Amino acid sequence: MKTAKTLLALALTLALTLTLALPAFAETDPPDEPNPAMPVITVQPEGVRVKFGRFVTLSVQANIPNGDEIGYQWYCGDTKLDGETGASIRFRAINIYQGSGDYRIEVFSLTNEACSITSELARVEIDKTVYMNILTFLLYLMPVGTLVALPLIALHEWFWNLIMKLDA
Repeated sequence: MKTAKTLLALALTLALTLTLALPAFAETDPPDEPNPAMPVITVQPEGVRVKFGRFVTLSVQANIPNGDEIGYQWYCGDTKLDGETGASIRFRAINIYQGSGDYRIEVFSLTNEACSITSELARVEIDKTVYMNILTFLLYLMPVGTLVALPLIALHEWFWNLIMKLDA
């Protein structure tokens, strides 16, 4: 008889526990539905290492499930690149101080600007080896007392063409 009472007590405890626990599972919110106006980036921009003076092209592919028009804005670091509002950006690595950096693009709905997404970072690195070797060579040939800037300005076109020929 003692075993029957113990089994009955266990069965009642189990039934009570399940009764109290089941509503907690039943009351959970369904998963959030994706916002059909939120852009989806299907192809991220990829980082690249490019030789000095060459063109760099970064691009993104995105869509908006509900068919809204897409807007784009490119950034280098935290700096907004004015006028760069297309799915791709192209520029020439024209000097050793410009072009390198972390690029990203913000993709947004033109209908609902609250719906936006930012791409992953795409690092652009510029190989400056050819530029530095030629510059070092030119500076070595100049007499110590001459101005460095004046000959470089005068030789700019020649210097640029030489870099392009050596870099090809």
